[in-house]
Amino acid sequence: MALFNIGVELYTTDVIQSTTVVAFITGVTRRYNEVVLCMSGVKRAANRVIQETTAWARGMAFPMDITQFPSKFDEYFHYVMKKTEMETPTEEVEEIQGSIRRMISQIWNAALTPKGEFMLSEIIPVGSMEEGSRLYKADEFDFMMILKISDIDVNNLRLEVGCKTGYVKLFSNNPTHQWKGLFNNGQLNSWNFRTCILPVLQKVGDIPQMPGQLKLAKRDFSVVEKYQHFMLEIMGEHEIEAWNLNLQCNGTDISVDTMPAIEINKSQVTDLEIKLGTSIFKDNYSRDRAFSYNQKCYLVPKGCQKNEDNEGCGCWLVDFAPSEVSMLKKMDPVHKNCQKFLKYIIDAYHGLPSYMIKTTVLEHIKECNDSGNQCSIKMLRYISDCLDNAIMPEYFLKDLNIFGWKMADKLKTKSPAVMAILFEHHNRVFKMLCQMLQKMVGRNNWVVHPTPDFVSWQASVQTVENVLPVNLHLILMHEFVDDLTPQVEKLIEENMSSWSNISEIRQGTKDFLGKLEWDPIEDFIELQKAYLKEIPSLKPLLESNQ
Repeated sequence: MALFNIGVELYTTDVIQSTTVVAFITGVTRRYNEVVLCMSGVKRAANRVIQETTAWARGMAFPMDITQFPSKFDEYFHYVMKKTEMETPTEEVEEIQGSIRRMISQIWNAALTPKGEFMLSEIIPVGSMEEGSRLYKADEFDFMMILKISDIDVNNLRLEVGCKTGYVKLFSNNPTHQWKGLFNNGQLNSWNFRTCILPVLQKVGDIPQMPGQLKLAKRDFSVVEKYQHFMLEIMGEHEIEAWNLNLQCNGTDISVDTMPAIEINKSQVTDLEIKLGTSIFKDNYSRDRAFSYNQKCYLVPKGCQKNEDNEGCGCWLVDFAPSEVSMLKKMDPVHKNCQKFLKYIIDAYHGLPSYMIKTTVLEHIKECNDSGNQCSIKMLRYISDCLDNAIMPEYFLKDLNIFGWKMADKLKTKSPAVMAILFEHHNRVFKMLCQMLQKMVGRNNWVVHPTPDFVSWQASVQTVENVLPVNLHLILMHEFVDDLTPQVEKLIEENMSSWSNISEIRQGTKDFLGKLEWDPIEDFIELQKAYLKEIPSLKPLLESNQ
């Protein structure tokens, strides 16, 4: 999984000579002599990055006036925007999306029509492609598949409180209702709903290829990518094949996620709130935003079960994805770029969930009166503060921490001790990152390489990125966590006889972990020292980190 990448992704350029790499290797061998085995991996990574960054920038106009950037941060921000530009032309993206919608409509209708128990009423595009925050290329699409149930008007069902915040239960007024086995004691059970749809999707068989370049591709689970490894831990092969399509278009692999959902009215939510005597939303503003798409919200059969073989209690996840997409699409261009900047920084960084970024951006624009690149640093500070206590409030619903909700799948395979270590690690690195980016805001009179030709400029900015903690695929991170885990397990056992959420684990271990020397950070500082020795002009950025 991305949380525990082993190896080095050392981004280097012609400016950095081999002595830098040697210095880095020498620095980290103070604890791990076997690091020298990574040397070939360092060189391969360096060559790959040089090729990639050269490829994206061939179309940039040079010579360029570097003084146009108010600060080194603005220069770096511009660099990231150019580096992450969508390779796929807009017209081609629209064509691909249209073809995908026709294909998944054909698949789902072929699956649902024979029995007639469910009907596909609408396909709603969601996710990064629809909201405009996808980086690099159009290789991942997400859709909500809105279903109707034959002979049942879901709008006549009543909502009840679920077993956890962010979840609800659906009940018929007839407690003996058993329609097609979907109901248990009058409750429309999300587990039954999900397991009823899954087999019919698996039995669709071969779908005729669509005209054009879009093709269905068979997935080989013997060689799977990191994302699929993670999904295999959570769901298993049969679930991945049902909800996720593997396509190819002009030689590019495309992942298509589909998620069944049912639509409920605002009035049903209001009835629940009247019964509770309180709103389920943080405030009236959040409530209005939640229904901004079409005065509806959606229930997804991602229940409270612990794994794919555990039925749980049949709760439904409350989802406002269409409204989120609608709000993000309406943002001004600068804030859209800030969202992309955050995704670039964080996607290179231990796989923290994109929903964390989305929540941060929505929270920021609610009260932001500025429209500058530095909004991205403010957003990073907000994330850093949230990581410190392992609490990030969900944007719409009150009393809901997304680290215990949207991250539940990502963390359910991790022990409490490992979760505590990960939050301490993320917290330390985010603080370091925010401090360094803020230094770049205040500096506009230092450069790594003064020559204004493209290769030198690209090397100059890339070198700055190399010394930022944005790509900490750290050497032997596994070993560091494994060494520390027994101590944290003992601490939890002795001092935390009962805990109920991630934030309590964080609060109970923060003082202990905060006093420790953190080898991953120390190793990265050794890398920074190696760069500084080779390139003294980096001193304004690194002087207080040493």
